[in-house]
Amino acid sequence: YSASDDALQYWSSAGAWVSFATSVAWYEHMAAFHGMKMVVDFSTGKYVRCVFDGVEYSLSTIAIQSTADATAAAVRWSIDAESALDEYLNVDVDDVIITSSDDL
Repeated sequence: YSASDDALQYWSSAGAWVSFATSVAWYEHMAAFHGMKMVVDFSTGKYVRCVFDGVEYSLSTIAIQSTADATAAAVRWSIDAESALDEYLNVDVDDVIITSSDDL
């Protein structure tokens, strides 16, 4: 999420953040909870969709960033949080689930 653009973003195959949904309602107070699901099809090397707070965004034409590794398959997942106020930022994360298949 980009606070300056109110936009959801994905990490492109070129290695950069790209917005795919703008004017996203993101509430920055403690009582707000958000649900997000990102689906990737590793057999095609493309994102499939993102569901954020019940709204589905198609990402089916967008390639993921990948690096060839002959030793083992791996997935990198992260949350990056930055404060616009240059102060400590507290982020709670709950129920992270990573699966190897989804009903694409």
